Amino acid sequence: MTAAPLALAFRRGRPARLARPLDAPLLEPRELLELVVEVGAAHRRGDGRAPARILVEPDLQVAGAGAVDYLPAPGDASLEAYTERVSGLVGGRRFGLAINLCHLHHWSLWLRLREIVRELAPDGPRLYAHPVLFLGNYDRTPFGIHRDEVSTFMFVLSGRKRLHVWEPRAFRDDADERLTAAGAARRPAPTVLEAGVGEAIFWPVGYWHVGESVGGLSVSVNLGLAPWPAGHEIADGLQRSLADASATRGTRRASAGRAPAARPVAARAVRRLARHVASGAFERDVVAASLRRRTADGFREVPAPRPSTALAADDLVRGDRCHPIRWARLPDDDVVVSAHGHSRVLPAHPRLLALIERLNGGKPARVGDLVAEFAGAVRRRGVRFIASEAAIREVLATLHAWRAIS
Repeated sequence: MTAAPLALAFRRGRPARLARPLDAPLLEPRELLELVVEVGAAHRRGDGRAPARILVEPDLQVAGAGAVDYLPAPGDASLEAYTERVSGLVGGRRFGLAINLCHLHHWSLWLRLREIVRELAPDGPRLYAHPVLFLGNYDRTPFGIHRDEVSTFMFVLSGRKRLHVWEPRAFRDDADERLTAAGAARRPAPTVLEAGVGEAIFWPVGYWHVGESVGGLSVSVNLGLAPWPAGHEIADGLQRSLADASATRGTRRASAGRAPAARPVAARAVRRLARHVASGAFERDVVAASLRRRTADGFREVPAPRPSTALAADDLVRGDRCHPIRWARLPDDDVVVSAHGHSRVLPAHPRLLALIERLNGGKPARVGDLVAEFAGAVRRRGVRFIASEAAIREVLATLHAWRAIS
């Protein structure tokens, strides 16, 4: 998938309608139905990683467990059937469904969005990406004219979308009375952009906007993009280290009826963190955060690994040259290995690193042959590394669960 028109619009930094933003559909109709039904199924089994909100005009919001009955279900044979069912539940009122992080439940969509982000940031994952799916027959964006902290591409998958856009200086702030219905007559004229299936609309960060459907059901995936904050790997590593340091020591029970004093608690936390840093765990966490960002192409939230299964000796596996397995060396003869936003610390066994390079070449190989070739012991710089056949199989199973090999 190529996305050159998106990159050009992103560099220009002005609102625009893009007639052919991609050379292939972001989602086929069948895939779109599969995605929303899977999100509904995930919420019904208690998996809320992709938060969903039902917005019913004029101002009712149903979220969390209360939204389950309104989410797509396997019995919804089409998006139109789903719309008809939910319209009956809300008394015929217009409604919208917003699914944050929709890529978490559709692998192909995530790969395609990553290709777009790569096109926009070819020098590396400097952009944080946050996709949201909007589906419904609502008249206007339920929360009215607003501005976001991200630049956005709206990809229209069904129906038509119209966007009214104003420059950042058009309104004073969120309290500007011209944003209300009473002040509508005194608003400056907006730029109006309209797009149909296969087209897209772009607006930069800070632009005021409100979206609307153009009659009937419409669906879009909005991809929000913002620069990663400086030093985010350190922040992520610190957060992980604080959690790990607390977990290793547990918590001290407070005296009955009294909360622990703030200063001793803070002092103990600092001492635990200092020991954690001295152990090298903080460096490990920072390196791992950096690799996860790189192998996820700027996405912080990534699809969960698939269930781990034992690979048979005759199974053929191959890596993905477009999404290679990455690794970085740590002190104490360890490495962090990462793929598709997941990471794990392993011994820096030279044969293990050679196995990764073999897989990254993309050529298929039998699991049994890989185990026979890369298991064993080797001495390097005075350190003896041992990798049993079971260990190699376990590494391959982990990479397969991450979808780094197939």
